Amino acid sequence: MTENNILQDIVFGSTSDKDKVLPGIIRATKEFDDLEIIVHFASADNTPAKLQRILRSVRDRQSAQYPEDPKIYISGAGMSNLLTGVEKVFAGDNDLVIGVPITDRSTGGTSSFLSTSEKPPYNPVITAGLNNSYAALRLAYNFRKSGFDKLELVMDGDEESLGTLLSLAESHSIPHMVVHPSDVSKDSLVLSSFGRNPKTGSYKLDHIRTVDNILAEGSGFQVSLATEINDLHSYSKTLDGLDNTGVVSKGIYINAIYAAAKLLRHENALSRLNDERFSRAEKVRTAPSLRVYKGVVD
Repeated sequence: MTENNILQDIVFGSTSDKDKVLPGIIRATKEFDDLEIIVHFASADNTPAKLQRILRSVRDRQSAQYPEDPKIYISGAGMSNLLTGVEKVFAGDNDLVIGVPITDRSTGGTSSFLSTSEKPPYNPVITAGLNNSYAALRLAYNFRKSGFDKLELVMDGDEESLGTLLSLAESHSIPHMVVHPSDVSKDSLVLSSFGRNPKTGSYKLDHIRTVDNILAEGSGFQVSLATEINDLHSYSKTLDGLDNTGVVSKGIYINAIYAAAKLLRHENALSRLNDERFSRAEKVRTAPSLRVYKGVVD
């Protein structure tokens, strides 16, 4: 590693992913001349011991280089993306987990996209578009290099969704502004949502693309979420061509707020969100096992 470079590891589940993700990695290192990438290959299914060694190495290297900062874990795999799920479990509460879903011949990437993005409440994985390693690395670089200090919520015509995001931002004491899509700041962290056009059935993405284009001129990033999913395959392609946008779980607004708190490094909000997550898990943590025999549950 060259001194003062920003070093970022990225893990993929198969060597067959290389040709899909390497162009984005090369592009990122050309755009950011102090960005150095280490690309690993390890399968959560087939080489779990190797994956654990890599994750420990990534954690230790980032702890040494950035002792005061959250860790950034980036990974992707095709089909059911167990790899990013394992990284999510390995990561600390305030660490950033970014997923890169990978296309495949069976589902075209739909299974990878869904298994990467659709996480339960209080467990956000910021999910880039299919094969879009560049988007993941751009977010990681800008988070590490300059960070985000402003949150903007986008008016997209869906008052209910905007109201939910507003309420959650306010209840977690995260400073924010509400702006029109064309008025976002190019260096801001942006939260948005998107739904379906009832007439055509397609997703309404014009405001998402407008924001993405503005952020391309700076260092900002957009975290969005779908309010509904009418077709899984179409949903997996909503981020095609968007390099400054990622999604979190459909309709789970708290994951968008949690992701925003992580990206803003908002300690008070993160403390509260982590407590809420722990409390939510209490029912499962204390749930007894069940014994079922001859149709009787005891």
